[in-house]
Amino acid sequence: MIAIVKIALNITNDGIQAFFLTCFSFFCLAFIGLLIWRTYNKKRFGSLTRRTYPLPTTATEILALQLIAPNDYDRLHAEQVVVFETNPIRDLTAETLGEDTTYD
Repeated sequence: MIAIVKIALNITNDGIQAFFLTCFSFFCLAFIGLLIWRTYNKKRFGSLTRRTYPLPTTATEILALQLIAPNDYDRLHAEQVVVFETNPIRDLTAETLGEDTTYD
């Protein structure tokens, strides 16, 4: 396999060795660069306290938005399969424009 590559690319063993040495040199430079970057970031920023995710939203908070009727919300949580004829979530753009919030 190597012989076919050497013939096809018209290269010698010295050329292959130089190629691998160049690749290894670039790899070492990249590795050292990333290692230095990692060390810099650890010294510069230390161990930061990461953000914590918010708690799950409660039913009271969702209903306080008044985007869905309470009976539709209860229906969504009570049944496994729910089919709505129209979207139960109120359209905010129609409300701000003063239009009817029903769907076609």
